[in-house]
Amino acid sequence: MDTYGDLVTLLLTFFVLLYSFSSLDAAKWQAFVSSFSGSPQPVAASNNGKIQSVNPLANLIPRGFPAETLRDHEDEAEIITETLAPSVTQAQEPVETTAAASPTAQETTKETTRSTTAKPKPTEDPQVRQLQDDLKAYLQGSAIGGSLSVEIKNSQLLIRLVASVIFESGSDQIKPEAAAVLDGAAQIIRNYTPQVKSLRTEGHTDSVTPPEGDIESKWELAARRSAKVLQRIMAGSGLAQDLAYTVGYGSARPVASDETPQGQDQNNRVDVIIVS
Repeated sequence: MDTYGDLVTLLLTFFVLLYSFSSLDAAKWQAFVSSFSGSPQPVAASNNGKIQSVNPLANLIPRGFPAETLRDHEDEAEIITETLAPSVTQAQEPVETTAAASPTAQETTKETTRSTTAKPKPTEDPQVRQLQDDLKAYLQGSAIGGSLSVEIKNSQLLIRLVASVIFESGSDQIKPEAAAVLDGAAQIIRNYTPQVKSLRTEGHTDSVTPPEGDIESKWELAARRSAKVLQRIMAGSGLAQDLAYTVGYGSARPVASDETPQGQDQNNRVDVIIVS
């Protein structure tokens, strides 16, 4: 009979412990541990000012549970307490956090942005700069030098020719003096053939002056003028045919206002772009 009573008591104690673990409260657990380790029980003041003893197991042990039975099994409880208390103590210890050396999300984003946007500038080929200088010196010193410009734009060599100086009015016929200048420019480009990756010509017109002769539209006028300049340069430059092409934009890409004759003159142009 005693063995059966002890078994029932142990099972009840075991289920009480399981119930307490299901919603572990740090303060209650410490009170539970103190009750088995012989530590003094905490006290609390009641509403009338008298000191009353606080039972640490008040919320853990069911009502009517025989206290003498619990005392009979203090040894088993101490073993359970000593086994579980260190793990609970470790769980209650706050994890110390230090200022990590890893960058914040914002710093990481800035670093990524800098790494993707800060691209190294390509090293400029001295031969390309020399090609620009030679073409600029020749073209600006020619008979039509006042009607053209030579500059490097977006890492490309741009030669801008005013159409009124290169072509007859409203047509795609190149003037003789302009043809001679284009032939001279082609000879200079021939000296830098290995550095030239591509060459294209772009034809442009204003939106006011109508084309003449057999040309029906501004797109056709721009394209035919652009093709004529390309043919003249390719004939003397020695560049491979697959490196060159031509485009006609008509009046779609003005560089000045068509409200004035000066603006119309600037919009009627042929651009030669050399990529090296």
